[in-house]
Amino acid sequence: MSHDPHDSNARLLIWTGLATAFVAGVPVWLDLARDPALLTSPRYAGWIAGFLVFVIAFSCSTRERSATWRLGLLAVQSAAALAMAWLHQGNSLTAVLLVI
Repeated sequence: MSHDPHDSNARLLIWTGLATAFVAGVPVWLDLARDPALLTSPRYAGWIAGFLVFVIAFSCSTRERSATWRLGLLAVQSAAALAMAWLHQGNSLTAVLLVI
């Protein structure tokens, strides 16, 4: 069985992207850990929804798809990252999601 180094690199980039997304959310996750009641806040609930949309769109975009499909997923990721940045303006790390 041969080992394709491109597959390993692609997997590494996917895991790096997901890890970066989770790190970008650390300030929000810490806020929620300190005060779980924040989950009832529309701002935090919206941020979590945006985070889930971003992670799902990112994960889907890493699969073999048409260029049109991948471009649409990129637009979804961008919109989710912008919404998250707007909802939690104190978290400048969220802007990193626009780079992924």
